[in-house]
Amino acid sequence: MAYPPYAPVARSRRRRRIVLLIIIAVVVAVIALAVRYRTDERVSLDYLAMAQEVAEDEEAIAASLGDLFLEIGDLERPDILERIDALSTESVTLVAKVEAAEVAGPVTEAHGFLLVAVESWNEGLVAMDEAIAQILDEEGEGRTGDSMLAEVFDDLSVGDRAYVGFQRTVAGIDQGLVTREYPAVFYTGGENVALFDAVAVADRLRLIRKLDEAHDVSVTVSTEPEPLGTQNGVPVVPDSESFVVSAVVTNEGNLPEELVQVRLTLTAGGEARPSIERNELIPVLGPGEATTRTFEQIELVPGTLYELRVTATIAEDKAIANNEWKLVFIRNSAE
Repeated sequence: MAYPPYAPVARSRRRRRIVLLIIIAVVVAVIALAVRYRTDERVSLDYLAMAQEVAEDEEAIAASLGDLFLEIGDLERPDILERIDALSTESVTLVAKVEAAEVAGPVTEAHGFLLVAVESWNEGLVAMDEAIAQILDEEGEGRTGDSMLAEVFDDLSVGDRAYVGFQRTVAGIDQGLVTREYPAVFYTGGENVALFDAVAVADRLRLIRKLDEAHDVSVTVSTEPEPLGTQNGVPVVPDSESFVVSAVVTNEGNLPEELVQVRLTLTAGGEARPSIERNELIPVLGPGEATTRTFEQIELVPGTLYELRVTATIAEDKAIANNEWKLVFIRNSAE
């Protein structure tokens, strides 16, 4: 069979086009791989930088927790629970940071270990305040708090082991990517291992008497005007256009107090006069906090003997001696 004279030329052109297409495809593939490699490299570098920051923050939290257990004998209940709450709040932030990180092939396995570590540490820290509160509150033979604290320490230990896996995996990554050093993070291991015995910690907590709940409010009072001088041993309050009583109520206990009742009673002697009673309510008063309630527009009769009594009352108060302030005085006659 005879072919037209142009057939060899056409076939040659088709072959050249095919070869050209293959070359273009190879070049595109190489470029795509290079771009992908550079993208993975950038993502991995960013991830490893983030991981270092998280590891350093976790190291600081672990050190703070160790210090807390070392100092536990010198702390009061609110101090312990507030410090644990602060640490758990920081931990929640770190979990969110790792979960939101972009991950590429080279650091995928390391990410898995780091995520397990931060989540386990966080679970332990979040549950710790409840376990300690249970130990402090429970009575009798039951030791529910001990087992709760043991579970907390188990979670922290799981995090420790997962972080060791993270370090081992990072050590196997291309050293061209790993340019950072990662701290050794141990919550329950290393130098702190002796501090994280659940039974020992629970026994220490039970021995600390100052950690018992203490309900106590006190009240001190000032008047305007204040007494000046005495008459037959009785303080004399100068005559003035107004008489104001300011009561400073302080929470001397170690727990917040709700619905603190402040009552003023002013009783006149001599001729029968009705007593004056005023009441104020303090919704919440934190440990160590103080607040002032002012009683104004109190009318006094010159030359009259008065007994002023101000009390601060809460539902439970084991130290009532400082709950009341009293003053017997004479209102000076106007000149």
